Amino acid sequence: MKRVTLIAIMAAIVFSSCTRRIIDFTVISTKNVQMSMDKSKGKQVKIKDLKAFGINSTLKGAIDKALNTAGPGYDMLVDGVVSFSSYYFVSGYRVEGLAINTLKLKTELGDEGFQQYLKAHETVTPVSPVQN
Repeated sequence: MKRVTLIAIMAAIVFSSCTRRIIDFTVISTKNVQMSMDKSKGKQVKIKDLKAFGINSTLKGAIDKALNTAGPGYDMLVDGVVSFSSYYFVSGYRVEGLAINTLKLKTELGDEGFQQYLKAHETVTPVSPVQN
C-alpha cells in the first residue's frame, strides 16, 4: 500500500506542470546591435516588480511598468537587463534599461529619414509563415 501511494505521489509530481506566457515582444536580441540614435533623449529606468509568492508577476507586466515609469509615449527599451528574483515568500522581475520614445525619433528624422534609418538598420529578413 505504501508503495502504491509513493508511486502515485511521484507520478503526480512528474506529470504536473504549469505553463504561462512570459512576454510578447516586437524586437528582441541578446547581441549588441548598432543603432545610431540619440540616446541622450531617453530616460534611464529601473523597477522591481516583486509580489508575494510571485502571484500575478509577469515579465510583460514588469516591462510595461518600466516604460510607464519613464512617462507617456515611451514604448521601447534599449540596453536593458531583465532579472528574476526569488526570496522566501516574494518573487518577481527586475527590469532596467533606457526607455525611448519612437514617435519622437520618427518626428526628428522625418518620414524619409525614418525609412532610411529602418533600411540601414534592418537586421532581420521577413520570412513567410511555415505551412503545416
